[in-house]
Amino acid sequence: MKRRGLTLIELMLAIGLVLIVGALVLPSVFTGLRDRSFETAGDVVRNQLLLARAHAQLTRRPVEVVYANVPPRRPGIRARYFLVDAPGPSIERSTGRTPSSAAEADPFPMDDQWQTNPDQVIVEGWADRDLPDGLGLTNRADDAESGWTETDPVMLRLAVYMPDGSALLVQSVWIRDDYGRRGRIEVNPWTGLPSFERITSARTELDEASGDEDPVELQQEPEDPVDDFPPVAPPDDDPEDES
Repeated sequence: MKRRGLTLIELMLAIGLVLIVGALVLPSVFTGLRDRSFETAGDVVRNQLLLARAHAQLTRRPVEVVYANVPPRRPGIRARYFLVDAPGPSIERSTGRTPSSAAEADPFPMDDQWQTNPDQVIVEGWADRDLPDGLGLTNRADDAESGWTETDPVMLRLAVYMPDGSALLVQSVWIRDDYGRRGRIEVNPWTGLPSFERITSARTELDEASGDEDPVELQQEPEDPVDDFPPVAPPDDDPEDES
């Protein structure tokens, strides 16, 4: 008995079904991969801070953790020893004028170049980590409708860890990617422990096609308290009902 081959129409239907399934599944797959890349970047920053804290406790020397976006190198998290009296432009004294931002209020402002004194170098692999493509850190929230600035700082100090495990010169920073994901990284100045909190989700391909640029908020709004007890009727003061 001869087996009947596929006709051209059947072959086209099969290809069409494959394309439809791919169009439905692939966006979710890409979104999942980007989510994973974003979570990995958050873990990189958090682990870098934890390792810097442990290194400061082990060596009894202050350790500085910096986000550096200095071409031609990729943006990344760098750790080095913190020297207050180190020569060169990497650490400067305060000018004494009234600061106009949190960055200017830092008594040791960052320079726009990654210039490390030889005494500051930490010769260990964990001290220099690059971030995945499309991700960056910022320390300012814009007043625009989106609520976020799109300008990456060139140099941004995350924290300076002391030998007792505490952290100085800490500030809240936000990690973001090109698809609308946002997360906040904070360092507890007393314990030195970092935390990573996801703020917004990504814009999906359907949102981009519809022109919706606002990411979906993950934070839940507080619910109004619900009164579980029925209202109590006021007492009847009619003297006729009194016996």
